[in-house]
Amino acid sequence: MYAFGRNRTVTSLIEENGTVNGVHYKDTSGRRLTAYAPLTVVCDGCFSNLRRSLCNPKVDVPSHFVGFVLTNCKPRNENYVTIILGEPSPVVFYRISSTKVRCLVDVPSQHVPSVSDGKMAQYLRTQVAPKVLPELQNSFISAIEKKDNIRVMPNRIMAAAPHPTPGAFMIGDAFNMRHAITGGE
Repeated sequence: MYAFGRNRTVTSLIEENGTVNGVHYKDTSGRRLTAYAPLTVVCDGCFSNLRRSLCNPKVDVPSHFVGFVLTNCKPRNENYVTIILGEPSPVVFYRISSTKVRCLVDVPSQHVPSVSDGKMAQYLRTQVAPKVLPELQNSFISAIEKKDNIRVMPNRIMAAAPHPTPGAFMIGDAFNMRHAITGGE
């Protein structure tokens, strides 16, 4: 098996007579190179550019995680994740340092407000903050009012639907994806 290291990008699989024999890739200078191997492991993540060659990808985005960091708060159980199962969606809190707690709010895809115009902060303030535990509430409000603190990431779901292809197999998010909270569809 050939390991690439950093700063190389696989652009396509080399397939001959239905068998994968290696990859085409670009190095740091942009040169297109080729590497042959008896086994190619495709593990290029949720944004895989190789998956279409090896499976029938049907990616669904049922929701987005809206994430931000709370400071100066003390969760009830500091060594555990806190999950609030409420409407309109679940909210997850977990400690990332002695002074910081990450918050992830699951927002349904059809209702993702814009961060740049302040509508996301308004949504979090009106729809989510009332359901947050009292000991986290002030830090929650402070965190969503900080500019550039809110990040949005799609939650992708894709069932595994491989084309069995000699010479290659896929693993990880390139192969299938599940919702981060439920682990399923």
